Amino acid sequence: MPSRNSGETGCCTLPNGAVMIVPSILGSIAAVISLISEFTCVFVKRTEQETYFEQTFDLGLWSWGLITDSTYGKEECYRYGDRDPVDVTLESARIFGMIAVIYGGITLILSFLSTCMPYSKVVLGVIGASYFATCFCEGLKLLILSADVCTTDIGDPPLDWGPCELNSGAVMVIVALMLWFVSGSMACIAMRR
Repeated sequence: MPSRNSGETGCCTLPNGAVMIVPSILGSIAAVISLISEFTCVFVKRTEQETYFEQTFDLGLWSWGLITDSTYGKEECYRYGDRDPVDVTLESARIFGMIAVIYGGITLILSFLSTCMPYSKVVLGVIGASYFATCFCEGLKLLILSADVCTTDIGDPPLDWGPCELNSGAVMVIVALMLWFVSGSMACIAMRR
């Protein structure tokens, strides 16, 4: 295997060490999960507490969902409308989610290029720091838990809705957050070599 200073370049010559394969692969998985969680309507859920029939709504960053066929679990997603409580907190969660997707994608490209091109320790450190920044932005998607869609009673007349509970989209955020963090850690390990 060529060393960092050997000058050999080419696809998969690993001039920065084999350790840079790990953040590239984990970052790819995190990017896909992050993108899916950004646009799903099954991010968190709220259950109505007042009536005999418990009704559950799924909420996402950009849309909400309603199960239309309980036999098959078919769910339809609807974009938030003018009457829905979209507040600054939900807007912040959306913005940080988009930053995580875009910034993580750019960092991922740099990470993949590190398997072909020798980088200085500074550049590897920047890649690691970028993964950590992406991790931070990914976690801020969970601001939805304190947004009005999760804290105010909705309906006409307003019904007592329970607090938001994590659903598959929020779990995906947690998994992506961990993958971004491990990717950043591995890039920093490569920097120290």
